[in-house]
Amino acid sequence: MPKADGGLEGQQAAAAPAQRKHDSAYEVLELAAWLEYSDRALLHEVLGNRRKVGTLAATIGADRRALHKRVARLVRRVRSPLYRFVAAELGRADRRTRGGLWAASAAEARTRRCRAERAGRRVWDHDTQRVALECLLRARPIRQAAIRLGLTLHAVRRHRVAAIAEFQERQAGK
Repeated sequence: MPKADGGLEGQQAAAAPAQRKHDSAYEVLELAAWLEYSDRALLHEVLGNRRKVGTLAATIGADRRALHKRVARLVRRVRSPLYRFVAAELGRADRRTRGGLWAASAAEARTRRCRAERAGRRVWDHDTQRVALECLLRARPIRQAAIRLGLTLHAVRRHRVAAIAEFQERQAGK
């Protein structure tokens, strides 16, 4: 027997997965703000503008399968709990510094560190933030990050391990 309301329940049920997919794409695009420009632009074309990977590959002259794997790898990275954690930490630092990720003066940094310690949280220092951005968000190898940041391999590895350890510590505390 047909519904008196024209079958709106069925339409709403069909629209719900599409809305979730749209919300998920929006969330991925929002988190992609920390990626390199080329990766961010690729995700924006595929998820934001809803271009098919095959069409995009033909347009830019890339292999369709390789581009599809790259998009899948980027989406997987952006959705990972570690990426979300690091993005939240860097976003929190960005809001506290009012302007740039590392624009805080020494006095502001001390104040921030004291407040965080009182709240039972650690604040990442300048180098840990930079290493987390390069290695954990942008997926650069340690050697490339060291060259790019002007740090030693040991320092990059140490800051990377510290950020991952804090992530694991917070995960265990949940």
